[in-house]
Amino acid sequence: MALIQRSRTRPAAERPRRRAPIALAAVVALLLAFAPSASAADPTFSRANLAADGSPLDVAVGDLNGDGRPDVLSANSTTNRVSVHLADGSGGFTGPAAMPIPNGPQALVLVDLDNDGKRDLAVPNGNSVAVLLGDGDGGFSPAIDYATPGEVPVAIAAGDFNNDGKRDVAL
Repeated sequence: MALIQRSRTRPAAERPRRRAPIALAAVVALLLAFAPSASAADPTFSRANLAADGSPLDVAVGDLNGDGRPDVLSANSTTNRVSVHLADGSGGFTGPAAMPIPNGPQALVLVDLDNDGKRDLAVPNGNSVAVLLGDGDGGFSPAIDYATPGEVPVAIAAGDFNNDGKRDVAL
C-alpha cells in the first residue's frame, strides 16, 4: 500500500508575505544611520581621589561658592570633622578645609536654612544638630548646636515638611 501525500504548498501569489523581518531590519538600519557617533554619545569620566580626613560616613554635593561647579563635603566620624573640597575648575578639587564637629559626625545635609540663597550645613552632633551657616564663598560660620530630644540622631534630611515655605530639617 502506498501513501500519497498531498502537497499543500500554495502558489507564490497566495502565500502570506512576511514583512516583520524586513521591517525590523529597516528600523535597525535607520537607527544606526542616524545614531550619534560613539565618541559623541559616550561621556568621558576621570577619577578624583579626595583626602577625607578620617572615616567618611556620608557625603553631600552642592555648589558652595557660586561658581556653578559641584563641591563635595564629607562627614568624618573618627576625626570629629567635616571636610570641604571645592571644585577647582579643572576636574579636580582643592585640599580639604576641615570644620570641627565634636561628637563624631555621621551624616550631613546641605540646605538654605536662613533663606539667604547660600547653602548651609546641618550635621547631627551627639544629642544636638549642628548648624553652620554658609558664607557663599565655600566657607561656613562656627557651628551652632540645637538640642534634640531622645536618641542620638545618626541621619538627617531636609525639606519643607510642614508646607510653610521654609526649609526644615528632620533627624
